[in-house]
Amino acid sequence: MILSLVAGFLMMPTPVLGRGEWLTDWETAKRYAAALGRPILANFTGSDWCPYCLRLREGVFEKPLFLDWADDEVVLFEADFPRGKELPEQLVAQNEALQTEFGASAFPTVVFVTAGGDLLGRSGFLGNGGARYWLEHAEAQMDAGWEKLAESGGRLEIVGKPMGATDFRGKAAPELDWGTRVWGPEPIRDGKPVLIDFWATWCGPCVKEMPKLNRWAEKFGDELLVVGVTDEEADKVERFASRYEIGYSLTSDPERKLGNAFGVKQIPYMVLVGRDGTVLWQGTVNDGDPLTEAMIRRVIDSGQ
Repeated sequence: MILSLVAGFLMMPTPVLGRGEWLTDWETAKRYAAALGRPILANFTGSDWCPYCLRLREGVFEKPLFLDWADDEVVLFEADFPRGKELPEQLVAQNEALQTEFGASAFPTVVFVTAGGDLLGRSGFLGNGGARYWLEHAEAQMDAGWEKLAESGGRLEIVGKPMGATDFRGKAAPELDWGTRVWGPEPIRDGKPVLIDFWATWCGPCVKEMPKLNRWAEKFGDELLVVGVTDEEADKVERFASRYEIGYSLTSDPERKLGNAFGVKQIPYMVLVGRDGTVLWQGTVNDGDPLTEAMIRRVIDSGQ
């Protein structure tokens, strides 16, 4: 009897989303996207204070043309950053994590994402062109994104962008001398991809990235080595790490050997190095080409 009930539950169809329904739980949005075979339209907004967010909602998202399109083409997701109301703590943490992952540094930012988390394209407030103009831009972004994914064969695209460091993408990384381990396990490569995060205890944006790095270190486990590198003294780093419950390796490199080798001019700055020592991605969260969980998974699964 119990087995029959479980089997019946598993065979139940995915609940139908309401017209214009915006989901607020990311995992739920991904499940719907996978079940329906659609990408996610994720809107990062300040719903009660951001004038351009309000204009985008009224001029595009509330129009029948958009609602008809969304019903057939996407799963709607909203990450809200209101000022006049409090959101549940778990929702705030989720939205902030997604904001850093997809580089949503301004409001509104709209990203188009596959069910697996790959970034297809970006949009936002496009002026007074109306819903039709906005949708044409959205479809062009998604079409280009799908085409790039199909052509990539699992490899990461080298995107033109401000670098903030010497561009090693597609080239061999310099020697990975990241200094002395201060926190976490001894950082040993063992033939796995390495994600290097250049950071400092005084750097607010660096600290904001750390929950994401904690999550990736836990999620990928032995498949990915995550190392945070700073030029600060070991005792200062250790005190900081114990307060913030850092779940990956931190090293002290007072002479900035690794930072200088990569020509790093700003922090936070990240570099993803493949198994063979090739730099596969490097940059910052706000450079228009953010590193995402899905990109790391592609690197691991394709053996890069």
